[in-house]
Parts: sequence; structure tokens; C-alpha cells
Amino acid sequence: MVRETHQDPAVVQALNGRFIPIRLEARGHMDLVQQFQVTSAPTTLLFSPDGQEKHRYDGFMAPKEYLQELSKGGLEELVNEAGYSSRDDHAPK
Repeated sequence: MVRETHQDPAVVQALNGRFIPIRLEARGHMDLVQQFQVTSAPTTLLFSPDGQEKHRYDGFMAPKEYLQELSKGGLEELVNEAGYSSRDDHAPK
């Protein structure tokens, strides 16, 4: 995901504009792996500003699917701004 999805311009804009993105290698942070019950890689966790987990998803996703998954975490406007619809499987508008 680092080389493909996280480098996509729409994903970069969405993540940097709405989040504080943090990428961790699990091997060096086993305490966090256990605390957040991460069982596969990659895992994306979305937290509210007060630190509550809002949504999680596992596995590789292409940019379109990644942005659509973000909408399931209550971020529909982010997906729409990127030109995707969470209700169809077409490329950006």
C-alpha cells in the first residue's frame, strides 16, 4: 500500500487534509499491535479526535477502494471530494 495506494494523489490529499497519518511497522511496535488487537497487515485504524476507534480495515486496497472504505468510517464527504461514489464502482469523475 505504501508504494501504490498511499502515493495516489487523491489518497494523499484525503489523508493529509483530514487526518494525522501515522505508519508503523508492527515488528517494532508490538505493544501497539497488542493494545489495538491488530491481527493482519496492513491494517488501517481510524480514530476520532478524542482517541476512540471509529473504523478499521485489513488488507491491501487500491486507491478507489481505500477511499470508499474511508466513507464507511463516517467520512462520506471525503470520498465525494476525491470524485468517488461509495455506491458505484466507476473511476473518479
